[in-house]
Amino acid sequence: MQQKLRKNQINDMKYFMGYLRSMRSLPFIFAFALVFCSLSGVAQNPQAKGQLIHVGAGSFLPLGDWGKSFKSSLSMSAAFDHQWANGWILGLQADFLHAGKLKQGPALIEHLMTSEGEILANDGSYGSLQAELRGSIIGPRLIQVFKVPYGEWLVGFSVGYLRHKVGIFSSGGVPLLESPYTEGLDQLHHGISLSPILSYRYLDPAGRINFQIGLDAGFAQTQSIRGYNHFSRQPDIDIKFDQWIGLRAAWILPLLKVEDRIKYYQ
Repeated sequence: MQQKLRKNQINDMKYFMGYLRSMRSLPFIFAFALVFCSLSGVAQNPQAKGQLIHVGAGSFLPLGDWGKSFKSSLSMSAAFDHQWANGWILGLQADFLHAGKLKQGPALIEHLMTSEGEILANDGSYGSLQAELRGSIIGPRLIQVFKVPYGEWLVGFSVGYLRHKVGIFSSGGVPLLESPYTEGLDQLHHGISLSPILSYRYLDPAGRINFQIGLDAGFAQTQSIRGYNHFSRQPDIDIKFDQWIGLRAAWILPLLKVEDRIKYYQ
């Protein structure tokens, strides 16, 4: 009974320490919220409303608990926004995360290697292995437009559902690196993310060059779906605090209409 109580106390302490680690991101989030709220009072109307379609790409560095597993990664994104004449934007954004090399490397499948450090395929030849980040984020976003000379600043935030895992790919067919065995190695996590949006946008009046470039950063609280880490050979039930920072750029297809402002004089 005492051992069980002590174990629960240790788990509670681990959770509390993880919560304290997450506090490092809160000053950034609070500062962003204050700036966003103060600037929204001086926003200038863009005098255009309608829809915008975004297709983009970026690069980011995983930090926090996420950074313990993956190196710098790439992202591809798509978004659909609706912009009102008062400068507010509400949209839906989806990101595909990939190409982040695994820091643990071959150690993840060390038990499958021969004494020479090779992996045998189904046909008896040596197979190859590639392990990297695979994931996605999808969710709504809210943005305010601020007109400046030669463009616009976009300030806002997005909330998303984040999933990420170790994608394992082998050549030659390795029995223990195929489903369902890979599900024991992929370290699949999921959770809710919060991301600030700070970007520069340029919409060409002639409609030829329309782009956006800005910050790609965020914070997420995630947890393992599998419940067990085959790399550490231990249960994986702790809450993780994942963070990332980077840059992204997007090409924009604007479907906007400028409101007519006609004045009548007596």
